[in-house]
Amino acid sequence: MTQTTLALDEVSTSNPPSSPRLTLRWALKRALLGISILVIGVGGLAWLTHAAIDQNSDANAATAPAALTVTSQPMAAH
Repeated sequence: MTQTTLALDEVSTSNPPSSPRLTLRWALKRALLGISILVIGVGGLAWLTHAAIDQNSDANAATAPAALTVTSQPMAAH
């Protein structure tokens, strides 16, 4: 027998892969992985949003003159 034939014979006689067992441990690991991905994603989004805020825009808005001033005056009667 050649090595190729031997390899094919070994594959055919090996045990077929068993179906995965869904256990509590598996479910907890998947839940932990999903929650971790969610926390990292939301935390990263919050950090990027915070980093995108210009810190000087609040200071400029407070010291800049108002573009439009609204005053209330009584309307004249006709």
